[in-house]
Amino acid sequence: MKFKFRMGSLLKLRKHQEQLEKQRLAEFMNRRQELCELKKNHEEKIKQSGGIMTDNGSGSMDLSVLRAHYVFKQDQHQEMWRLDGKLNKVEEKVELQRKKLVNANQRMRMLEKMRDRERLQFIKKVQHLEQKELNEIATQHYNREY
Repeated sequence: MKFKFRMGSLLKLRKHQEQLEKQRLAEFMNRRQELCELKKNHEEKIKQSGGIMTDNGSGSMDLSVLRAHYVFKQDQHQEMWRLDGKLNKVEEKVELQRKKLVNANQRMRMLEKMRDRERLQFIKKVQHLEQKELNEIATQHYNREY
């Protein structure tokens, strides 16, 4: 006798679904990491652009340089604001995906517990049948001798 789980194909499907959910979560987390790095790059550009603002030695500043600097900073801040919006959306997706992964994991664990229970019942049944057979053999052996 060999043990065969009656819901084996369903368990295999649930494992596959869990793997897909893990992959999706990894994709969202990678996207979040990319956005964080982009945001850091923009912050660094803003910090580095502060050194551009130096006077030309005569005590006055070139208006075109000043204007270009502030336009650059404004563009960087707008881009950071846009990235913050995307980052918030990705964070929401990450949280949703984590919930989906937890749900998929629970469904798979439930089936694994069912499989383990059925396996234990099968083992007990096989042991009972073996003991019954051994008892029958012992009884026949005893009856032959006496």
